[in-house]
Amino acid sequence: GREAWCPTPHQSYEPSMNRALVAMFLTLACLGCTKRIAFGPEGEVRDPQELLARIDAAEAQVVSLRGDGRLDVDSKDAKGGVGLFLSVARPALLHLEPLDFFNRPQGVLVSDGSTFSLYSVPESLVLTGPASPPNVSRLLPIVIPAGELVSVMLGEAPRIDAEKVALEIDEQERTYKLTLTKGPVVQTLWVHPEHFRVIRSEVRGAPAYDLQFSDFL
Repeated sequence: GREAWCPTPHQSYEPSMNRALVAMFLTLACLGCTKRIAFGPEGEVRDPQELLARIDAAEAQVVSLRGDGRLDVDSKDAKGGVGLFLSVARPALLHLEPLDFFNRPQGVLVSDGSTFSLYSVPESLVLTGPASPPNVSRLLPIVIPAGELVSVMLGEAPRIDAEKVALEIDEQERTYKLTLTKGPVVQTLWVHPEHFRVIRSEVRGAPAYDLQFSDFL
């Protein structure tokens, strides 16, 4: 008859163990690799002033915005959220309508940067006056000038008038990292390496607000 061949346990399991070790090694090697940052066709920008100029050019492409949004507030004075219809345009044109649960306008706030008007539907009340930061911010949890509010809604991070600017690469965030300094005030900007849009802005050393943007189209 025929002679059967039976592998020993060592012969039987060694190939699968080798494959498992290789797979484990490849997995660990991939976890240890830093994914390459895509800087776009022109390559990495190394001059902070050039990067600031590219940010200005990218932000200048958007001059107006119109659509539906949402305002969520979580502070010691208020907590909750409302829908918003908004229409904004540079330099300081502003039109905001807070909406109720059924998307019915509960008011209208408009400003041209110089004058301001607010119509409250529940109270049937109209307020008018100068476009001061407290007036144009009546629907918001922070006080902000009209032109600055328009800039933020258009996806722009207003910058301090810096005396010093430093540029580095944030490997973990995979972005440019700009540090702007004026006296004790420091503003940090994280900038997309291809689109040159500010993704995050943080200001320290002065009363200010932080910004975070995402899903630019």
